Amino acid sequence: MPVSTLGEFEQARPEKAAAGREIGEKIGPYQRVGKKIWVGKTFYDAEGSVGVGDIGYFDEATQDWRFLHIPEMVNWSTSAILVEPEAIWAGLSMNGEGAGSSGGLLHYDRTTNKVSIVPVADVILRIVRVGKRLYCGTSGGFAIVDQDHAQRFEFSPQLDGNYSITPVI
Repeated sequence: MPVSTLGEFEQARPEKAAAGREIGEKIGPYQRVGKKIWVGKTFYDAEGSVGVGDIGYFDEATQDWRFLHIPEMVNWSTSAILVEPEAIWAGLSMNGEGAGSSGGLLHYDRTTNKVSIVPVADVILRIVRVGKRLYCGTSGGFAIVDQDHAQRFEFSPQLDGNYSITPVI
């Protein structure tokens, strides 16, 4: 996977531009769709290591990489991805010192190129569609996303050793 150049990094994230930074982008979550392997970039964002967040694909037929250059992603690593015919969904996370923090669920409309972000407090680790809803496995349980709203749920341990599912309000 091509990594952002220092110039591309400084243009995308000028507030983080400084001497001695090392760009450490890697392939994060991925999904194969036909002859394309869609990927989200991931990177550590501390102690001199940085990156530029993005989503793109490797085309097996042409052997080329193409990235979407989504401005809303430049500060975020991709923690999960779901590629659909009309949309791409991506969990956004900040991977710095300590536990990762969530940037929510990015929705990229493939027809209009418009972006929206659904707030989700926990880092999204997996995204699946069931009917009209998205189910996101998270670092704190799971969330059900319907349109532009997410309802969070936790798994609460019970005295008998089982777990109950509790909505988070």
